Amino acid sequence: DMQGEELCRKLRQEKNETSIIMLTAKKQLGNIIDGLNYGADDYITKPFEFLELLARIRALMRRSSKNKENLFSYREIKLDLDKEQVFVGDKEIFLTKKEFMILEYLLRHKSQLISRNQLLEHAWDRNVDIFTNIVDTHIKNLRKKLGKYGNYIITIYGSGYRIPDEGSE
Repeated sequence: DMQGEELCRKLRQEKNETSIIMLTAKKQLGNIIDGLNYGADDYITKPFEFLELLARIRALMRRSSKNKENLFSYREIKLDLDKEQVFVGDKEIFLTKKEFMILEYLLRHKSQLISRNQLLEHAWDRNVDIFTNIVDTHIKNLRKKLGKYGNYIITIYGSGYRIPDEGSE
């Protein structure tokens, strides 16, 4: 039998980001602070009004959907736009700003063919030479940093790059 605080702490230690609202009879300020510090997103004491609970659930859903817009993933690769972090599995990898921008664009447009010009427009200023192989060089470096998962970035010769749908290779 696990207490709510214990369950909340365990979920957060396991990197579970599911929204948590604690519904409890514990009204003391210390309990509320502990519950929120253990990882709860909100805390409601009993008795409570059902309409208030619904409003809090809706507010949590709005906040979590906004946050998800800045999180991109493909299989083992996870990119957090807000924190400017990339993880392959549990290991953080460090990318240059351009590599990060390229990976973000490819993940944002999964399964679409992305031309070199689109990547140039996204990651470089307007003064870049469009005949340069700078995109190819950054893709090569990005693949190397992604290790065995670098092959998720597929080259379509003469056209550009794409990351396939999750279900295909």
